[in-house]
Amino acid sequence: MIKHSILSRIFLLAILLSLARGAEASDGVFCIQNTASGNFLSDADHDLWDLCSSGEKWSLTRHPEGLYCLKNNFARRYLGADGLLVPTCGRGQLWEFIPEGDGSYCIKNRATAKHLGESATAAQQSCGQAERWSLIPILS
Repeated sequence: MIKHSILSRIFLLAILLSLARGAEASDGVFCIQNTASGNFLSDADHDLWDLCSSGEKWSLTRHPEGLYCLKNNFARRYLGADGLLVPTCGRGQLWEFIPEGDGSYCIKNRATAKHLGESATAAQQSCGQAERWSLIPILS
């Protein structure tokens, strides 16, 4: 039991150090936190929550183009360009994670070329402080 706990902590530390260096996003399960508000992207359309609970856990799946689908683990639906959750991952549900060098990311939709904003909609042409997000890894 102790060995498992230590290994989990070492793994988590390695992921956090990698992300803090501006590393590429990776497949896995994450809570996605807005760096300006501290709130988490949730399964409620157009909404953010102040806790990272079951409705705020997202699976990132990398596609060959280097883009990602974001699937909410609770709703089992994908984040669309308009901030709504949809049943499948198509062109409008592909997102680019752009490292900002401080461990945060700008998350840009491929179809609209707009960034995911603080109000959980992809409506911003540029990426300012309110459009930056941190990935918090969730260990199973």
